[in-house]
Amino acid sequence: MRSLLVAAVLTAVTSMSTSAYGGLIHTGLPTDFLSYNLLNPVKAAGSIFVADECNLSSFTLNVGAVANGGNFRAIVMDTVSGLPHGNPIWHSDLTPIPSSIAEVTFTPNIELTPGESYFIGFDVGAFTDATGNLNIGTVSTGTLLTDGGVFQNLLGLDIWTPLLDLNLATSIVMDCDELGDCLHDVHCPDPDPAPAVPEPSSAVLLGIGVLGLACHRWRRVKRVAAKRA
Repeated sequence: MRSLLVAAVLTAVTSMSTSAYGGLIHTGLPTDFLSYNLLNPVKAAGSIFVADECNLSSFTLNVGAVANGGNFRAIVMDTVSGLPHGNPIWHSDLTPIPSSIAEVTFTPNIELTPGESYFIGFDVGAFTDATGNLNIGTVSTGTLLTDGGVFQNLLGLDIWTPLLDLNLATSIVMDCDELGDCLHDVHCPDPDPAPAVPEPSSAVLLGIGVLGLACHRWRRVKRVAAKRA
């Protein structure tokens, strides 16, 4: 009986030390595509998501070449009043457009503010030196991306028009940064926590109390048996 109680107490202590971090938005595979070429005045497009962790670890775009292809850059932007705003806060290196539709992964590793909205997408000349013709994969609305659809930018001006019935097909991975340091995120651990004596949980106290009662009863039974002998 004593060994079972000790095991229960150890299990309770172990369960107190486990935790999980990180966020994932996954829309699934593309169900349709939008085409952008040199004759199209739209030079950047993408969708908006709400951060639930403090680091944008990676995201994917499904792209393929139109005509002679070329190159593009993936971009991340802040938002204001539900629209992309300003210049990109991050962009990828020049990336060749695959000859056929393929999933391309980017790893910004930039700080996010949980609860804030961010734009991810592609650029072929609105904000960067990329020049290309591409198809980009989309899905219907109802995914985990925010409402508003695919936002399209005209020639790098701060003018964005939404396609309300679509979202980018993407997979977005968010987590704590490399140090686990998230100034804005209560979910992330302190990378250098101050030493503290943890308070025992009620489960541990209960287990210790039961163990003490069992030991007391065992001694009592032993004394009674000794007197009868």
